[in-house]
Amino acid sequence: MSEMKNLLVKLFLVIIFGFFSSTYQNLYSSTSGSLVGIISDEETNEYLPGVFIQLEGTQMGTQTTDDGIFFIHNIPIGTYNIQISLIGYEKKIIKDVTISADQKTRLEIKLKTEAVPGEYVVVEAPAPMVRKDITASQYSVRRKEIKAMPVTSVEQILTTKPGVVEGGHIRGGRAEETVYVVDGIPINQSISGDVGQYIPVDAIEEMSVMTGGWDPEFGNASSGVINIITRQGNNDFKVTGKYENDHLFGGNRYNQYQRLLGNFSGHIIKNKMFYFGNLMAQVDNTRYW
Repeated sequence: MSEMKNLLVKLFLVIIFGFFSSTYQNLYSSTSGSLVGIISDEETNEYLPGVFIQLEGTQMGTQTTDDGIFFIHNIPIGTYNIQISLIGYEKKIIKDVTISADQKTRLEIKLKTEAVPGEYVVVEAPAPMVRKDITASQYSVRRKEIKAMPVTSVEQILTTKPGVVEGGHIRGGRAEETVYVVDGIPINQSISGDVGQYIPVDAIEEMSVMTGGWDPEFGNASSGVINIITRQGNNDFKVTGKYENDHLFGGNRYNQYQRLLGNFSGHIIKNKMFYFGNLMAQVDNTRYW
């Protein structure tokens, strides 16, 4: 009896582990991107094997194959500096390489021989005018753009994109036909179907608006998918705060809210484990706090 009990416990643990592993993989796929590329000699155009590629400030890296090809998957979205090095060739840093959710960022790199030891050649990563790897109708907005917008909510960001009208209606569909996903987790309300919680715009790293051709991982969306990736911490400790309201110069706005927001981020283990937190307190002139 005890052996049967132990067997059942082990079987239960295997099933639970498998469920959470598959769920984690599905969620993680929509919050990370990939970096792929090819490296060759600038003079001979021969592909270079064994070139070391490192994402600056992280422990993520790889080497090129015999065909000069490299790829790094499951990279958290953001902007990185890429270090390229090979003995006998110049060291190169490619700055501001953008990694987007569920997308491959491609690089074609050429290295010169007889480089001065210890020096880096710094180049800027060009942003392609047309992304050939995107098959869906998709618009993306990153944190740098959001900071420059006069917006205080996700809905206001959406109205700046083609095909979206006030209230989050995409291509004429109803609000409940749009799926909102935050870090791989759907947040739609179970009854009304629209967005289920307030998301401070200061906590958003990237937001993509898909109006057609999305992958099956996003479930039963019939109008559009709003995929939101929240910010992550880094090695630098940082605390910021902001106050806002909707009646600074008077007026007859009924809500008359006052909102206090704060962000804090840093590292627990340098280069390995980070944290980011966002706090919000709001009081308004309605019966709901």
